[in-house]
Amino acid sequence: MRTIEKDGSTKWTEKNLPDLTGKIIIITGANSGIGFSTTKYMSAKGATVIMACRNPEKAKKAIQSIKNENPGVKLEFIPLDLSSLASIDSFTPTFVTP
Repeated sequence: MRTIEKDGSTKWTEKNLPDLTGKIIIITGANSGIGFSTTKYMSAKGATVIMACRNPEKAKKAIQSIKNENPGVKLEFIPLDLSSLASIDSFTPTFVTP
């Protein structure tokens, strides 16, 4: 397990995450890199993770990879391209109500 140093006196790992059951978390870029790792760890702690990604194929692959490791996780993919105002406009009503 890799240790991430927050500062000289505190060391953080995924084991430091609290129980996230009942929380809904939106992660952009959740299909690779830091977004993928964050999705994996937060969903393993009980959060429902909304994977906001540009590429549906990569998102589905990432979901399958995470579920292969931890079948009980709650993941949902919603397309989002932050470089497109139309994509943001389509994504936003899912979470914001008038």
